[in-house]
Amino acid sequence: MHLLEIALEEALQQGECALCWLAQRQLIRRVNSLLNEHLLDPQWRQSLREGSGFCPSHAHLLLTRGHVLSLSLIAEDVLSAAPLLATQRKPRIWHCQLCEAQAQDVAQSAERLAQMLCTPQWRARYAQSRGLCLPHLQMVLGYTQGEVRRWLLEDESQRWQHLRQQLQEVVRKHDYRFQQEPWGDETGSWRRAFHKLYGLPIEEVHHER
Repeated sequence: MHLLEIALEEALQQGECALCWLAQRQLIRRVNSLLNEHLLDPQWRQSLREGSGFCPSHAHLLLTRGHVLSLSLIAEDVLSAAPLLATQRKPRIWHCQLCEAQAQDVAQSAERLAQMLCTPQWRARYAQSRGLCLPHLQMVLGYTQGEVRRWLLEDESQRWQHLRQQLQEVVRKHDYRFQQEPWGDETGSWRRAFHKLYGLPIEEVHHER
């Protein structure tokens, strides 16, 4: 089995969205490699001095995982080439290396998953998963056609319908007449719905229900 297939199989078992889960794991590995190995690469350091910095989201991730020396080296390289705001005619737009790499990783995973779904075995595995968020579903659909496309759309349509039923139950149990009823699998459905629609990391959201 191809390494990416092994990773996707695990992602289907673990992730709220398989591609979100895999992309995050690949991102963390890439960040760790950057912090532990790339800082000794003169060519990579030069790319920072040429203005290939990071978007705010990935800069924050680096800040939370790096140590003082690595972060200082990165920041100094970027600052050494960044023009002062007062001299800029246009706002600075970072060409985030991690964004570009992550986009390539996700596209590769989406294409491979679409290929895997051509077989009944992988459809069965997908059916046992939590499916995909809408952004990644649309990406995978772009690599499918015919029977596979119809199957995937039908599968996700059923998931959406089930999620809608759970959300409706949440709304119903907020009615004072039904507030004493115990909660079931509708618990957390609104988190799952926002992840389904937008690919948001639900583990970062904390609410009672």
